[in-house]
This record gives sequence, structure tokens and C-alpha cells, in this order.
Amino acid sequence: MKNIRYFLLSFFIIYIIIFTSTELLSLLKPLYIYEYNKYDVYEIAYVKDYDVSKVTDDIILYFADISDNMNRRGYFQTREDIHMSDVKLLFKAGSYLRWLFIILAAFLYKNLHKSEDFIKKYRNSFFAVLAAGGVISLIAGSNFSSAFIKFHQILFNNDYWLLDPSESIIINLMPEGFFMDMALY
Repeated sequence: MKNIRYFLLSFFIIYIIIFTSTELLSLLKPLYIYEYNKYDVYEIAYVKDYDVSKVTDDIILYFADISDNMNRRGYFQTREDIHMSDVKLLFKAGSYLRWLFIILAAFLYKNLHKSEDFIKKYRNSFFAVLAAGGVISLIAGSNFSSAFIKFHQILFNNDYWLLDPSESIIINLMPEGFFMDMALY
């Protein structure tokens, strides 16, 4: 039973790190700009009709909870607006989960750290959890498109994530490669 607690502690800490990193990446405008340049999104005919800097600001302000309305300038279609609202809810749920995991990790650490073999057991469980995550990442990375679709099918109970490139600024600014790079980062 004690070993399970080490695995849980490791899982909680890894989740906290990964979620926090994901949250921070979603707020870094220079990273968006770098990715836009990498994928030549400024050259896409549909994108040329938009002020990409303002679109990006609106997305970032929305995810940072500074703005309640990502579509205040009218850049986004209804499907995009609904999907991004769903994404924001996932971020909020992830944030609440992070706080729960911080509390649980602190509780577990408090109860485990006095053990004479704490470092060894924690290190072993940490690397085991990390290895399991690595295997999952390798599987997902071997067919990112399929994993990306499965991710959306699992986490969203609608099809608003299926966006049309001829109507969606988001799908043009953030092609699949954008998300693959974010996963790597």
C-alpha cells in the first residue's frame, strides 16, 4: 500500500509540472508568433484578412481569464467560440485538479518523507510514472493525427472541434503541427 502512495505522489507532481507548463505555454505570445512563422500561416489566404496579432491577443487574454469574451472583435465563427469555451473549461478543470493534486501531494509527502528509504522509493516511482508517460507519449507521437482526434473525442462531447479551414481563423493559425510542437514543448 505504501508503494502506491509513492506512485500517486509521483503522478501528482508530474501532472502539476505538465499542466502548469501547458498553461504557461498557452499564454506566451512569442511562441505563437514563432509557430505562425514556422507554419507560414501569414501566407494563408484566409489569414490575410485578419490582424493576427489582435486575434492572438484575444485568445491569450481569454485563456488568461483577463477577458470573458474571446470574440469581442468578431473574428471567430460560432463553432470556434463554442469550442474555445469548451477548451477554457478544460483548462479550469485542469487548474482545479492541479490544486487538488498539490494538496494531496503535500499530504502524501508529509506522511512519507520521514521514511529512511523515501528518496529511493520516490525516485523509483517517479521514474516508473515518467516511463509510463513516455510510453504513452511515444505511442501518441507515432501517429499524432490519430491521437489528436482521439483526444478530442474523449474530452469533448460535441463536434465543435471539427473546424472548416475555409471558415475558421483558429484552424488556420493553429494547424495540427502547432499542437504537436506544443506537446513537445
